[in-house]
Amino acid sequence: MTKLNKPDSAQVVTPEENKKAAKGEGFASKKELSNLKVRACSTVVLLTLLLIYVVSGAIYTSFINSKAFDSTYFVIISLLGSVFLISISIWEMNRALGLKHWWIQTIIILLALLLFAAPIRSSDFLPAATQSNLIFIEGFYSTWLKPWIFWVLAACSLIVFIVYAVTKPHLTITRSLLAFIMMIVIVFAYKGFTILCLSVTDTGEGYKAFYSFNTVIWIWMIIILTDTFAYLGGMKFGKTKLAPQISPKKTWEGASIGFVAGFSTGALYAVLFFAFNATRDYAPFTATMSQNNATWIVVLWYILISAAFSIIGQIGDLLFSWIKRSIGIKDYSRIVPGHGGVLDRLDSFTFAFFVVFFITIFIR
Repeated sequence: MTKLNKPDSAQVVTPEENKKAAKGEGFASKKELSNLKVRACSTVVLLTLLLIYVVSGAIYTSFINSKAFDSTYFVIISLLGSVFLISISIWEMNRALGLKHWWIQTIIILLALLLFAAPIRSSDFLPAATQSNLIFIEGFYSTWLKPWIFWVLAACSLIVFIVYAVTKPHLTITRSLLAFIMMIVIVFAYKGFTILCLSVTDTGEGYKAFYSFNTVIWIWMIIILTDTFAYLGGMKFGKTKLAPQISPKKTWEGASIGFVAGFSTGALYAVLFFAFNATRDYAPFTATMSQNNATWIVVLWYILISAAFSIIGQIGDLLFSWIKRSIGIKDYSRIVPGHGGVLDRLDSFTFAFFVVFFITIFIR
């Protein structure tokens, strides 16, 4: 069992500070203000990078038909962002579960990136229009990246995890298999994200986004609102513990308030985009929803999907918290100052886009 990380000096509360806190004093110490500034700065940087990552796909699909502006470069930005986040996420997960040697980390990350590139179906990863624009990828994709390669790579990855666990006394087979499962979850998550951002459809007069970049924004909005109002609702009304052994601060009352806020706002947001002709092309899952569906069916689907993602986000949060709790760590890493690791910030999103990948299988 991995030992619980020692708390930072800023987290240690002395008896004197307890006395001050009881009197309502000392809340704004120099260390607290310093930590707050670090957290605020890292939040700005993190949100800026994530915004660039998300918007790159939007720019690509919006300007794909433009002759004056080559949006192909934004495909590269999106893919590089996914490569970076996959690498960091898997590094953090492996490190937490005990696969810490640099050489095994390198092998697993390379296998994960190959799994990300390899399609499970012929339509995965890069849509046809993207292949046409990215000539240097088109030949490699059409010649080498076949769906069967994914399953071969997955089998090889599983063997690597098992062999490493057998040869290392400090690592159990259970933890190694959990690391393998989470690697697959992470890879599928960024496959799902990439398909949402970059997939296009041929209208006969040009290409347009198949899912709409707004689908990504919609899902993120639902998860953020659910998480925010679950926290606020739990602080104000929380009494009944949701999962005390996994996340002691979460309550059923907070989760319910977060669910209502996330799914109701998400459903309203999607329906409003679909309701007007001027914005219908930007409605979430636009191509699928527009395929001869009655309006009431579309509204029902938006309500159901909004509710589902609100719940999925909370399940993802609990899943990643359960892993941390079971191995006795507070954060997956300290790569993001004041926030912990990338997985600590993107746990709900990772699980949500993991589910998204399987949704795209049925609606592509």
